[in-house]
Amino acid sequence: MHVFEFLRVETVKELEQYSPQQIIHLLPKPIRTTVDGIRQRLAELKRSLREDEGFAAAHPPR
Repeated sequence: MHVFEFLRVETVKELEQYSPQQIIHLLPKPIRTTVDGIRQRLAELKRSLREDEGFAAAHPPR
């Protein structure tokens, strides 16, 4: 199942309303790698999940 489907969101904007901890709590452990990838990609775009601004600041765009 796709993360967007599981969380019942359709856009990145909706996804940004979740904190990484909320997503990880809702999804099985093997999905952690995917969540980390989402966090990294958003950081590269100067964006972040809710309450994850510190991660984005620590991982500036390359």
